[in-house]
Amino acid sequence: MTKHRHVASLPHAEILAEMRRHDVFVFPSLFDGFGLVLLEAMSQGLPVITTAHSAGSDIITDGKEGFVVPIRSSEAIAEKLQLLHGDRDRLHQMGTCALRRAREFSWTNYERQLVATLHASLESVAS
Repeated sequence: MTKHRHVASLPHAEILAEMRRHDVFVFPSLFDGFGLVLLEAMSQGLPVITTAHSAGSDIITDGKEGFVVPIRSSEAIAEKLQLLHGDRDRLHQMGTCALRRAREFSWTNYERQLVATLHASLESVAS
């Protein structure tokens, strides 16, 4: 029984395809400023298990699109993996929520929010 499989560096489209072949994305970061990879996984319909030391707390509602677990807690990660393995309906529901949430972070939405913020800022300076 294979316990792991090493995947060499891949082009972005192949990384996304690889993500779609899985059920959950685990990102046990000790420190990560934002972790765009979280949104990439969510955009492929994967619930995410990550730590509060990533952007997880900013983009995931714990228990809805994934789980935010304490750092250095392999037990918490294993618990959440077993929970999702045993409850396939919840796994699929969380994947749907993750996909929906990831769409909120599109580059188009980012551009709109940035422009609106800049306009508001310029208006306040002008007045």
